[in-house]
Amino acid sequence: MSPSWRDRVEIFLAPDRVDLTRVPRGLRPQPGLTHTQPCEPRTDADAAPAVEALGRALGALAWKNADASVTLSNHFVRFALVPNAGEVARGAERLALARHQLRLVYGERADAWEVVLGEPGGVAAALDPALVLAVRDALAAANIVLKALRPFLADAFNGARPFLPPGPAWLAVVEPGRACVAHLDGTRWFALRSQRVQGAPEAALPLVLEQCRLASGIDAEAAEVCVVAREAWHGELAPAGRWRFRTVPVPVARERASA
Repeated sequence: MSPSWRDRVEIFLAPDRVDLTRVPRGLRPQPGLTHTQPCEPRTDADAAPAVEALGRALGALAWKNADASVTLSNHFVRFALVPNAGEVARGAERLALARHQLRLVYGERADAWEVVLGEPGGVAAALDPALVLAVRDALAAANIVLKALRPFLADAFNGARPFLPPGPAWLAVVEPGRACVAHLDGTRWFALRSQRVQGAPEAALPLVLEQCRLASGIDAEAAEVCVVAREAWHGELAPAGRWRFRTVPVPVARERASA
């Protein structure tokens, strides 16, 4: 297969910054160049400052003629589990199930969201269509084509899969101000909770896990949690009650070098 001759730009949008990495393509690709563009967040769920920062960064860097893969902070995404999604084969019916479940959780405002149902785990992810359009416009202004747009939860799950134990497992995906926790078995998800947290995430994580366990009726005397953290931890991941923690690497496409 012929290699792609267009570079790839990997982008992470968070409430307070945008991280960009340009990865050259070709027969002998070199490590990527990285850039971080800070921004002043308005609220955790408001992506407008991050999109504006993306436009400023692309304008300053002049990274043109490339394909982009964008990862969105979980602050910008709403999630819901869709029971029995694997039993429905047709795409339209699966999407209708996802929309129905999101409406049960979030109300009528979910009707306006752009929805994707993950394969095959039954996790529905919803985005504000205005955010998707704004990202496309910011990239198009720099002659960059959007090839993939996904939540950090999806990247974290794919990166953590080799580290998850066989059978039932717990996954925690942590960013500043937010924790996403899930109970799953292989690719089947049984519980999912995404919520804002105050203070150090390592201190809040046991409570979020316990709330998820109780709300889902899951019995667990002791459990190991695979933790994917976007930022460095401020303290050690000591055992907390029934919970034992194991950090796994944040997934990246290839080794990076600073610009």
